Amino acid sequence: MRPVNPSDLDKLQGLKVTLAADLPSFSVTNSVIVNLASTPGSQANVNQVSGILMQEFQANGRPMWSLQVEGNAAIVNCHKYDRWHEVKPKAQRILQAVLEIVCNEDNRVSTVAVEVVDKFTASDNGYQMASTFNLDAPYLTKRAIDAQAVWHIHQGWIEPADDHRVLNILNMGSGQVDDTINISIHNAVQWQFLTPVSPRSGLDPDTINNIFDHLHARNKSVISELLAKEQLIAIGMIES
Repeated sequence: MRPVNPSDLDKLQGLKVTLAADLPSFSVTNSVIVNLASTPGSQANVNQVSGILMQEFQANGRPMWSLQVEGNAAIVNCHKYDRWHEVKPKAQRILQAVLEIVCNEDNRVSTVAVEVVDKFTASDNGYQMASTFNLDAPYLTKRAIDAQAVWHIHQGWIEPADDHRVLNILNMGSGQVDDTINISIHNAVQWQFLTPVSPRSGLDPDTINNIFDHLHARNKSVISELLAKEQLIAIGMIES
């Protein structure tokens, strides 16, 4: 998608009504253009509207859902994830509303992505990495396994197909604060079209639904290989 322009921003204002039930809070986002070669009397910094931010909040004031459209990206974020079959319909509904406004034959989509962040905590009292991870998983290195509590790995690979390719990015690590070990697994799976598409040329709702399911399945495949059996049971991926 090309970056949103002033005409797109005017049209996106309509989401205040279209998505009011899903995302009742609406605001614009701003960017600052710095003019390093400003002449006397001109503005060195120009503040301009660059996108929109819509949110739904939890009772504690923290975001539950958000939509940000800025630059050349539309990002739907579920901050309190439960199960895929419950999250996907709302995420797709929000994304579809944006595409109907900004996406056309002159402004096509090149990438659809699903990103999942899994976080775990453990006590430093006799912590063993094997209690969280499958140490035979192909995504772990010997250095990380030897480190046990404090390490970081960032890797990616591409799966080619006929009209697209899938880029899988896995960024994970473990750190320690006092007696608590914090583990984070960030998996971004991108469906990259070899030829950008629009709602009239290959990006209808059924296609988006199928892409979402495929990307989610790739994430589940990685996590099922990566985590120890007891953790897979704990998060409901397998039965005990």
